[in-house]
Amino acid sequence: MIYSSVRDHSLLATLLLIAFALPSVLAATPPPDFFSPLDHVNTTGRPPLLGGQNFTRCCLRAVAAWQQGNADVTIQSSQNASLFFTDADQFATSGEQFPCGATYNGDDKGAPQVFISSNWCTSTCGGWQLSVSDVLTQWVQPFVGFVLPAVAFCLNVMRILSLTRQGGWGLAS
Repeated sequence: MIYSSVRDHSLLATLLLIAFALPSVLAATPPPDFFSPLDHVNTTGRPPLLGGQNFTRCCLRAVAAWQQGNADVTIQSSQNASLFFTDADQFATSGEQFPCGATYNGDDKGAPQVFISSNWCTSTCGGWQLSVSDVLTQWVQPFVGFVLPAVAFCLNVMRILSLTRQGGWGLAS
């Protein structure tokens, strides 16, 4: 009877240990699709020099380069500003959002930041992006911020009045 009691206690202790350890083990395993946005990172679209630059694709390429160990790309945690992720497992198990295409989820700290060097950006993400007519901020903001004030300024400049030889005031031509 005593042997059975000891065995029951060790079984109970083992079950409690598993019950407390299981959630942390499950939380430490990354979701299988955490890096799934990188599956289509090399899809080709319009050439970057012909208006095909895409910031989301550039971000995905940066994360893929970081995952392969490129020293020109670093990822900083949004929860701890002094933490820079060193490997993919650490990043995937951190509980943070995937940085490219992240959306607001109620956390004021936001998504992790991806930092790239200027040389990497120029060689990988060069070019320019076509504006989309449905996204008003892509064409209204430059129009209202630059073109409209330039036109107003040009129309508001007065012509210089000069004294003509006949003795009257006239407009300079």
